[in-house]
Amino acid sequence: MATALISKLPLTESFEPAYLEYYGILPLEVDGEHLKVATDREPAVEVLEDLQQSFGVPIDLISVSNEELLDAIRRTFASSESVIELIRDLDAEFSPGPGGPDGGLADARRTCISSPRARGCWRGFAWTAC
Repeated sequence: MATALISKLPLTESFEPAYLEYYGILPLEVDGEHLKVATDREPAVEVLEDLQQSFGVPIDLISVSNEELLDAIRRTFASSESVIELIRDLDAEFSPGPGGPDGGLADARRTCISSPRARGCWRGFAWTAC
């Protein structure tokens, strides 16, 4: 396969990379009535049955090299870990301080509200007018 394999499914919630590597599979997407699965070999019947039962559609196998498969699995889980690390870093940076339940967030709200140049405030989920 000439293009990079990219899964459009939330695999990190349901699979471990070691499982995918061991069985030589990478579910890519549900395309219409089939689950497209990249594989570098003929997967075990039990693995295919589990995938079909989990996704509720028949399996369409796409043959790829072992190198392509392993690279795609590693990229899938590396990008997921990067997002998790980013969220943890943001949580640590903006976590409430010892001054109370709002901690540093209350200070940020006061600064935003009292600043005449402020055009918006972060409300924890979106920018809003102050």
